Order: sequence, then C-alpha cells, then structure tokens
Amino acid sequence: MCLFFLWFQDLALGQSSSQAAFEQGYQSYMRNQFPIAETHFRKALQTAPTGEDKAFILKFLGISQYMRGDKKSATLSFREAVTLNPKTAIFQGEVLDSTVIPFFNNVKKSTLASVKAVKKKPKISKKSKSKVASEKKKKKKRRKKKRKTNDDDIQISFDPVEEKKPVAKKSGFRPLHLLPFGIGHFADSNYFWGSAYGVVQAVSLLTYFNKNTEIAAEEKENEEIQARDDLTDDNKREFIQQNNKFLTALDEDAQLSISLFGLTYLISLIHGMSVDPPQASALHDKDAGSILARLPDANRENPYRPQIDFHRHKNNHVISATWELR
Repeated sequence: MCLFFLWFQDLALGQSSSQAAFEQGYQSYMRNQFPIAETHFRKALQTAPTGEDKAFILKFLGISQYMRGDKKSATLSFREAVTLNPKTAIFQGEVLDSTVIPFFNNVKKSTLASVKAVKKKPKISKKSKSKVASEKKKKKKRRKKKRKTNDDDIQISFDPVEEKKPVAKKSGFRPLHLLPFGIGHFADSNYFWGSAYGVVQAVSLLTYFNKNTEIAAEEKENEEIQARDDLTDDNKREFIQQNNKFLTALDEDAQLSISLFGLTYLISLIHGMSVDPPQASALHDKDAGSILARLPDANRENPYRPQIDFHRHKNNHVISATWELR
C-alpha cells in the first residue's frame, strides 16, 4: 500500500520542490501525527506548481484535519480541492478511517452543485426582450402625453393695471426745520448746510452772551467808582464817560450777534421749506424694491414691466400676468 501511495504521489507531484514536504507530511499522517502532517502539507501547498497538485495536497490536508476531529477545517480544505480539480476523489486505501469517504463525497456533491449554479446564466428569451422594449415605449408615450396635457392646461390671463397718476410735489418742510443750529437740515441729510447754519448760529449766540457778561461787569464797575469817596467828582465823571463809550460798543456788538443769529435762523427755515431732501427719490426706490432702477438704460426701452404669478390647482396650471407702467 505504501508503494502505491508513493507511486501516486510521484504521478501527481512529479519532481517539484513540494515533493519532499509532502513525503514528510504523509509519513507523519501514517504515524497518526496529524498536527505535524498538517504543517508539512501546508508547506508543500505553498510550492505546488499546478492546480491538480494543490488539490491532491489539500485532500490529504482535509483528511488529517478530519482525523484530528476538526470537521469544519476539513470541509473547507475538501471544498478548495474539489474547486481546483472536480475529479478529486478519496479511495479506501488512502484513509485510516473509512468514515472520511462519505463525508468527503457529501462535501464534493454540495461544492459541485454550487459551482454549477454560479456558472449558470439566466437566458433571456426574445419574447421577454420584446416585452421590456414595448413597456419602455409605452412609458415614454405616457410621459409625452402627460406633458402635452399639462401644457394645454396652462391659462394666461392679463389683468390691466391702471396707470398711476402723477402725485403732486409736496413741500420739503418738516417740524424739525423749526429747530435752530441746522437740525432740520441734518435730518434731511443736508450735512453741508446743516453744519454751516449750526456753526454760524452757535458762534453768534455765544458772542451775544459773552458781550452781555462784559456789559454787566462794566456797569458794576461804574457803580463801584461812583461809591468811592477817595475820588473827586471830576475824576468820577471822566471815568464813567469813558466807560459808557465802551459799554455802547459792547452793546452794539451784542445786538449785531443776536441779529446774525436771527437772520441765519430765518434763512435756514426758508431754505428747508423750499428745498426737497436730496435722498428722497433714492429711498423711494429702495422701499419699493425696484429692480429696474438698477438695470442699465438699454434694458428700459419697454415702458411696461411684466409681473407673472404662478398658481397650481391640482393638475391645472393658472398663470396670472399683469403689466405695470414704470
């Protein structure tokens, strides 16, 4: 029996480099040293030249695993062997326990059945192909018909919009213009005129109060000179005359300052009533959300602006379009 196996292994493996490892594994297998046999069989499997050689080695690897009680690993080895070579078989003289043969045959049967199922490709008949093509054509026709009905359901209605009448120009006067120091002009964003009126009125009013303070001080000094006893009447009279002249000049300056204040206040009031705020039209365009105001002149040839609103009611589309005069 030993000579038979040696002849069979020489036939399967030839003179490959895995022959020595296989022989060592086979000798360990015959001595019931199954773990050592598995090690040698795996080493021989790494250098096996052909698929048939690998299938032959995997068969003995599976037998060794079965004898060790590891049926799960044996099943995997037998499956791989049958996949590589479907003609793989176990003979009575190759095994130490005959129960491994039916076990192997069951694994081989299931493996070959699964391989055949994978190789089988479902054949599509000409009739089924024609049915699929006809169904695709029907779907395309339905889509086209649906689009056509949706386009036919669209209704366009034009609602005339009354032309806006020109609004009378209102005065730019506001209650804030009654306040001094250019406050009304600042409220209208007229910062230049607001600053000019504010500075002139503030300086003139400040000058008026300063002059009045000086006048009060000089008059108090006249009273003090008049009450002194160490001065003669001639000295008192001469000092008061000179001081009165200075008081007259101070009073003239004070009157001039308050007159300048009143004049600039009146001018700013008239100015605010007669001039419109420069940013009024720009603010109107922003509030109205006018898109055409930001378009170039080339796009303003059409004096009418379309406004189209889409409303969908179930399967019908209704479009209401209005034309508004710019």
